[in-house]
Amino acid sequence: MALWKSAQRITSDKTKHFAVCRGIAWSVSYLPSRTLSEQDAVTAMKLAEALTRDIAQGSAESVQCTAWAAEIGLTLDQAQERIGRSLESRWQLLTQPRQIEPDFEAGG
Repeated sequence: MALWKSAQRITSDKTKHFAVCRGIAWSVSYLPSRTLSEQDAVTAMKLAEALTRDIAQGSAESVQCTAWAAEIGLTLDQAQERIGRSLESRWQLLTQPRQIEPDFEAGG
């Protein structure tokens, strides 16, 4: 496994997932609506890397992945499902500006 970390980004040679720093909080591509600490972002990226491989249930690696998932508030099944989603939809959620509907006064 190889994670590359800069002040603004964490990437990997094993997965297309990534983490980006947004001021003092971090966002991870497979958890676009969550803000994480820097350490949690690293943990999330380690988990994404590990889950690119087939992991035998009950193996030491499975136990480690379960622990990493718990550290970021997920079960291993939840992590596998989120990591397996389309990267394109995650990227859109992470990068799209939030649209706010203007208030319109009803009147005549």
